[in-house]
Amino acid sequence: MNDVLTTILKGLRLLWAQTHWTLIAWMRQREIAGLRKRLHEEYLQVGKTAHTTWKAGSSLDLSSGEVALALRQVDFLLDEIRHLEDALAEEKQRFFQEKGLNVPPQSE
Repeated sequence: MNDVLTTILKGLRLLWAQTHWTLIAWMRQREIAGLRKRLHEEYLQVGKTAHTTWKAGSSLDLSSGEVALALRQVDFLLDEIRHLEDALAEEKQRFFQEKGLNVPPQSE
């Protein structure tokens, strides 16, 4: 009887940990999705500016103005997304190790 109770408690602990982790991961993924949306908008800004410049017959100066600002923002957003994804993976590992559980496989 004691073994059955221990197994049930471990199962409930695993279920709670997985549910807790799912909520944490969902919130982090929402943050990453927001950054990806902003990244897309910056790419659009670069494209619009390049197109407008091309239509005017001018050459595109990547070192100044709106294009340079958008390109710096793109770099920042790419770095931030990469950082958050890495941090999420590390946090998952740490979360389950602290609970004494095996880390579930990565689901994409």
